[in-house]
Amino acid sequence: MNVIIAVSSKGSVTKTTLISNLAGLLADSGYRVLAIDAENTQPALSSHYPIVEQATNGFIKLIKERCLGPEVISKTSIDGLDIVVSDDRSDTLSEYILHEADGRYRISQALKTAEDH
Repeated sequence: MNVIIAVSSKGSVTKTTLISNLAGLLADSGYRVLAIDAENTQPALSSHYPIVEQATNGFIKLIKERCLGPEVISKTSIDGLDIVVSDDRSDTLSEYILHEADGRYRISQALKTAEDH
């Protein structure tokens, strides 16, 4: 399993476009791809690909419960490309992550469970 992350302290530098295009390219090349939309107020990655099977939850459950299963993974119309949609429009996770003892490690802990699948 490989993890690719795009981060920047500045907005509008094409992080979402880069990840969206890379995810689509890798899926078209036969790789299994899980994209995670971690944006809170502007969840653009969640809208780049049509979702054909919407999970009941998304990024909040991934972070708070370290859950990475069918209840958080939505299927897109692209074979091999799934997504965890952003569902934190009120920006509650920032404070949660800041104040939880292991808050900054929750994504990596959840991703470790993906290696088993």
